[in-house]
Amino acid sequence: MAAGRAGGGGQQALAGAACSGAARSGAACSYTIYEVTDPDKDPPQTFAVCLDEQVRVDLSKHYPLSPDMLLICRDKALDDTAAANLALQCRLKVI
Repeated sequence: MAAGRAGGGGQQALAGAACSGAARSGAACSYTIYEVTDPDKDPPQTFAVCLDEQVRVDLSKHYPLSPDMLLICRDKALDDTAAANLALQCRLKVI
């Protein structure tokens, strides 16, 4: 899959903030991850969203995670092991 732009690639209002985003996917990445950035913050704030049907523990092999990064995933996409391990690697939130 080729990388694409989320939300049409333009500026959009998201919870009262101007945001831009990009999707990451391809041969090296088996997940579609949307990076959302609020450029109006100083410094700009970024978080990642993965809406895939299944997210496994190996996500960090395909996408760089850090303890201060916010990652949002679907609750039903995570099993208990993946949720516990990802929560140790980043700030995990489920929807």
